[in-house]
Amino acid sequence: MSALMWILTALAGGCGATCRWLLSGAITRRLNAPTSASSITRHVPGSRAQLLRPLCGIAAVNVIGCLLAGAFTFLTTWPHWWTVIGVGFLGAFTTFSTAVVDVCEVLRSHRTALGASLLVGVWALCVVAVIVGAAAASIAMFALATVSAGG
Repeated sequence: MSALMWILTALAGGCGATCRWLLSGAITRRLNAPTSASSITRHVPGSRAQLLRPLCGIAAVNVIGCLLAGAFTFLTTWPHWWTVIGVGFLGAFTTFSTAVVDVCEVLRSHRTALGASLLVGVWALCVVAVIVGAAAASIAMFALATVSAGG
């Protein structure tokens, strides 16, 4: 990989991480939730919805990132774009390590069912998002090819 590709990938990673932070924070603020899952570790009674609110921002970012990754796999024709956008931007935009830490915080608070449902739910949504993104991009490319061919 050339020096230019390294630089572009690093810059895309910085942009992806910044976008993750902004979007996750905006979602969390919109839900009027604490900014981290650490509030869950305290044994404070609350509904499941109240307990999940701090985790919605990063979960939404991961699902959106997977949707974009699925779409981008069909939309890119230059392999280096996957390195820059897929690895750089989307790799930094999605952050499964943060999601796993959030699950661990929930499990540490002895809320096993909630932690397990969070883990399985987010991962399942992400897999579905990749499939939907890939299918949508494939359909869009087919439609564009049909229109440009005059059919």
